[in-house]
Amino acid sequence: MFPPSWQDLTNPKYKGRIAMPNPLLSGTAYVAVGTLADKFGWEYFDALKANGLRVEEGNSAIQNKLLTGEYMAAIILEENILKLQQTKKEPLEVVYPKEGCILISSPIGIFKATKNPEGAKALTDWWLSKEGQAAVTAGWMHSVRDDVEKPKGGQVQSEGTAEERSESGLGENSPGTNPRSRKNSASRVMDA
Repeated sequence: MFPPSWQDLTNPKYKGRIAMPNPLLSGTAYVAVGTLADKFGWEYFDALKANGLRVEEGNSAIQNKLLTGEYMAAIILEENILKLQQTKKEPLEVVYPKEGCILISSPIGIFKATKNPEGAKALTDWWLSKEGQAAVTAGWMHSVRDDVEKPKGGQVQSEGTAEERSESGLGENSPGTNPRSRKNSASRVMDA
């Protein structure tokens, strides 16, 4: 049985068998920590730590340990699991928590001081075109366009079941963008 809720990861049946990437090394993990702290309070991470949450340097280590059965569940990017399902036919499942998923957008922009503004605009326009966004979904990520299919195996999150965040959009319980604050928040997630 897969955990249908974020809170289920605190269940003793997952003790020592849950993992996430290091929020000091992964911006995505950092945003996930802030979002979950906003939603459930820092006590949620106290409960995860008490339940043996393991913090790994990256997604590859987590993926491998999910495959060997060392971990039963992980806070990991959807595209990592979808890619393993599609390319290697691995028996992993993406679980979409009933409280909602964390959506982290990937920004694109053009620096004011760019030496090739026409080329930068052409590249940006391509990435935002239907063809460019199809390339995004071919990489198991979601498009910003409504006229591009979701990634194979992925689910479309309906309004109200997903929380879109960026590092700058974290709330009062979040670690913030200050590096010292980031390090302090990591101590709530992982052992020193």
